[in-house]
Parts: sequence; C-alpha cells; structure tokens
Amino acid sequence: MSRKFDEHICGCFTEMCSCLIAFCIPFGTCGLQAYAINKSIGEGYVIPFVIPIFGWCIGSAINREQIRKKYHIESDFCKDCLFHTFLNPCAAAQEYREAVKVEERRV
Repeated sequence: MSRKFDEHICGCFTEMCSCLIAFCIPFGTCGLQAYAINKSIGEGYVIPFVIPIFGWCIGSAINREQIRKKYHIESDFCKDCLFHTFLNPCAAAQEYREAVKVEERRV
C-alpha cells in the first residue's frame, strides 16, 4: 500500500530549522538528506551526502527513492528529479521532516 508524503514540499513553516539549513548552509541540502536516509534506513551519512554532490538531481532523486521505499510512499522518479532540480532545498527539507516525523512515531 502506497501513500503520499505527510509533509508538504513547501512546508517550511512547520519546522524552520531544516529550511534554514537547506537554504543558508553550503551543502546543507546534502546534509539534511543524508540525515534523513540514516534516520530511516540506517545507511550512514557519507554515501547519501556524497551522491547528490556528484549526481545533483539524479543522485538526490536516488536518495529520495530510498526514503520512499522505506516508508511506502508513492514513487515517481521523474517528479523527484524535477523537485531536486527546481526545489532542491525544499525537497531535502521535506525528506528530513518526513523521516524525523515517522521515526518519532515509532518510538
């Protein structure tokens, strides 16, 4: 069973810290995404941090796909590439908020 992200792509006002990191810190989006992947599937931080740097939107979409699989979220690789091309900080902040929210519910 698939679902959609609970967190909206432009839901910055629900958790301002992640948005400030994504927009104001160099490679902040990579850090947020790496944290989200580590939080959701426990893969560590290095690979998820480096993949978007070299693969830009495709690498970020691959990371996003891992989060989607873990939380059974509807998948659309083309849409993920577009989000990370035009709304990269927003997409990374959304992934971070989603992973934190889902993992907090499990505790």
